[in-house]
Amino acid sequence: GTPTQITGKHLAEHNLIVCLTEDHKQALTNMVAEKFVSKIVCFKDFCGIDIADPYGGDIGVYRKTLMQINNGLNELINSLLHSEIIKYKRSKNV
Repeated sequence: GTPTQITGKHLAEHNLIVCLTEDHKQALTNMVAEKFVSKIVCFKDFCGIDIADPYGGDIGVYRKTLMQINNGLNELINSLLHSEIIKYKRSKNV
């Protein structure tokens, strides 16, 4: 996908915004209205690691980043499936 600047519309339309680093999470939470802060989490919150931006690195750096994301996705998905956010959303759709 193409990188996209987060807007108020994104925050209003989505239940969760997952940042790749704690710094990105902090910067975003400092910029948004208080009502949106609970929607912003970090990859590290689920998987224990920040995912560094590989921009400017060689192919090895990009492969390492891809491996980190792939390794953490199962943890992230399992966490989300068992979270109150998903349970609440499912109950509203039934």
